[in-house]
Amino acid sequence: MKLLFAIIFGFILLFGCTTTKVPDEPTTPVVEPPEEPVVPTEPVEEPTESTTCEEYCLEQPHIECVGAWNISGEYPDCNCSYVCDVVEPEDDDLDVDDLVQPSDKTVGEMLNDGLDKVRLDFYRENDGSFEETRYTWKRGASVDHMPGEIGFDLAPLTDVKFDGKTITDLQGVGFAVFNGTSKNTKALGVIVVLDKMSILDDYTGSDAFDVEYFPSVDHRNFKDCWVYSKDFSKNMESEWVSTYFVQCEAVFSLED
Repeated sequence: MKLLFAIIFGFILLFGCTTTKVPDEPTTPVVEPPEEPVVPTEPVEEPTESTTCEEYCLEQPHIECVGAWNISGEYPDCNCSYVCDVVEPEDDDLDVDDLVQPSDKTVGEMLNDGLDKVRLDFYRENDGSFEETRYTWKRGASVDHMPGEIGFDLAPLTDVKFDGKTITDLQGVGFAVFNGTSKNTKALGVIVVLDKMSILDDYTGSDAFDVEYFPSVDHRNFKDCWVYSKDFSKNMESEWVSTYFVQCEAVFSLED
């Protein structure tokens, strides 16, 4: 009996108490991506003390045209200026005069624009408060005409004389008189002539001329005048119109 119990107990120890180990599930190994090789960068070359403005300027961007660099100074204080070549027109028959577009302004409009301009010119050079008076004369006194047109009430050229002379193609004259606190009164004027040249072109330098201006209402003498600027235009008939801007150092009336 003891022998049978010993056999049974042996079987229990051999088979009953033995456990089967469950194998672990296989794991997928993590594969790290290979590192990209580091490409060495070339160092940026800084200008050295031996750099010249010629070398520096030639590396600068510029407008796309045919031309050349105008270089001056010493590095790093370089002046780099790229100058485009001037291309002449290929048409040899092209006249510069053809580029001037005709204007439809009347003589009155030209005088008003001119007087506005001389007013600005005066206050660029003079400070203070001034009393302003304007005088205008047109070849066609009551008709605001185009340059070259003659009004029915033609104003005589002898109304305005320049050093005692008349201008045959004179179209209009305007003066702005500036009276300040001092006794010295100055005037700036605009003179419109239907031509490319006139006797006034002789007074663009140091020579001066006088103007005798005597419409029926106001008689004025403008002394020591000189031309300081001149503009060109054309009328609708493509005739040249010259606009002279003058400065006069003194103004006298009949009462003076």
